[in-house]
Amino acid sequence: MKILIADDSRANLKMFEAYCTEQGHTVVTAENGLQAVEKFSSESPDLILMDVIMPVMDGYEATSRIKALSGDLWIPVILVTAQICSDENLIQGISAGADDYLTKPVNLILLREKIKVMQRITGMQSALHTRLNKFNEGAREEIVLARHVMERLERKVGIDESLMQRWILPAQDFSADVIAACLTTGNKLHVILADGTGHGLAAVLCVMPVTETFYAMTGRGFPISSIVQELNQKIKRLTPVERFVAATLVSIDWPNRTVEVWNGGGPSARLMSENGRLLHTWKSRHLPLGVLSNEEIDTKTEIYQWDEPGQFFLFSDGLLDVRNKFGSMFGEERVLKILSETAPAERFDQLKRSVNDHLAGETGDDDISLVSIQCPLYFDMPILGKIRPERRKAFSPEHWKVSVSFDAEVVKKETILPILLTWLNQVGISEKHSQRLFLILSELYNNAVDHGLLKLDSRLKTLSKGFEVYLKQRSKRLSMLDEGTIEIHIERTQESSGDFLYLEIKDSGDGFDFLPYLNKEPGDIAGSSGRGIALVKSLTKEMSYKNEGNEVHVVYELIRAAVAA
Repeated sequence: MKILIADDSRANLKMFEAYCTEQGHTVVTAENGLQAVEKFSSESPDLILMDVIMPVMDGYEATSRIKALSGDLWIPVILVTAQICSDENLIQGISAGADDYLTKPVNLILLREKIKVMQRITGMQSALHTRLNKFNEGAREEIVLARHVMERLERKVGIDESLMQRWILPAQDFSADVIAACLTTGNKLHVILADGTGHGLAAVLCVMPVTETFYAMTGRGFPISSIVQELNQKIKRLTPVERFVAATLVSIDWPNRTVEVWNGGGPSARLMSENGRLLHTWKSRHLPLGVLSNEEIDTKTEIYQWDEPGQFFLFSDGLLDVRNKFGSMFGEERVLKILSETAPAERFDQLKRSVNDHLAGETGDDDISLVSIQCPLYFDMPILGKIRPERRKAFSPEHWKVSVSFDAEVVKKETILPILLTWLNQVGISEKHSQRLFLILSELYNNAVDHGLLKLDSRLKTLSKGFEVYLKQRSKRLSMLDEGTIEIHIERTQESSGDFLYLEIKDSGDGFDFLPYLNKEPGDIAGSSGRGIALVKSLTKEMSYKNEGNEVHVVYELIRAAVAA
């Protein structure tokens, strides 16, 4: 070891130096406390023998300064004193940072053994320091990898910030709260806020299955009730029993002014009016994902239709539970006060500022996340016009047809359209046609379900709060549906004039009055009733109803034949 010996007696210095050198150690000497501090900084010794009574600076002060300089590194200091070691001396030495005592005259055998003890401890410290460095290096690599994966999983949604804002403040290196948002093929906005059990990497691993499943199913047009069931199954299968994910899934339909929510273990979501009134609250009515089996979980959602402009707010429990240095929680009452008393354009930023002010530079005990979505009274998604069909080229398979029939039990599951769309992509329908085909299929299929099997009156949608009532009636009648069939026939064929999809949808109901909407343009129809029929007609080459409206035929142009030279 390299030993620093500080003593104002030259005789003592010589004796200690000779003995320590004989034992195989390297010795550095100092004649007072100030020199000892300077030699510590320049020589970096492994052990210090410090006389207590010295000129310029005594051993207590020198020890205190050396301990401050050494930081997290432990450098043992043995105080050497001619005084009787009273309790007062011991307390003073311990307070200064001393690790052991020797009294003069020094027993050299005892000195040798004390040095050996300190050498064993510093050896263990060195080994532990090496292991900790390796562990920290591995942990840093894991953090970098996990952060990279999480950033890749959180995609950018094509929604302007003026419509949607989100904020995540991690409690540790990265957040186990996940906010994912995605537009559906039918132009609804799907959002999920997922909060994994615990913090750090373990919690992140629990929420990783959430995002990819959410994006994939949203992109295929699945409703949030189906997404809930799939997420629950994945989390239940992949995570330990004690791990689960509190999650809130939201579907915003701007043209129809509806918010659909499934809340499993999250704080209440809220819709605030522009003047600060609470329009609606979605409390947690379900257990978190991963707690129940798929046979036990309830995927029922709650729908609300707004009739005045407002803002939808969603946040994790970390925002409510964050404590300041005095132990006071931020709390739900403070959140509601900010939302009700702040101008709409400032609410999101004011809530962020208030949380940060409450923390006052400290780190919260839990991840904090916040989402704000604008709910305007008038919002028209762009009406899709016809895309330019591709010219004739190699395309396989060139000709196929499929016929499927669904009974009431299958119709009730509401997964037919996403499955059909996925299948169409698999058989070679290009992605640029997918959105239009989804709109065509969903409008025609939903008409067959709503008007054919459920006998709903679409005129209800034109009344105040009518669309919300319509959706509630639809959900109730669909859950009670026990008979009825829907048949879908799709055929792809190549002709001299181009490449076409022929769609035919039949239902076993009594039909509905389609004539008022068939010959109108989408922009000529107010509200949502009948607008879809006109939109379908504008997107297709041909469209016709048969019988009483329970059978519809559509021709969709995929590829136009090349014009002869």
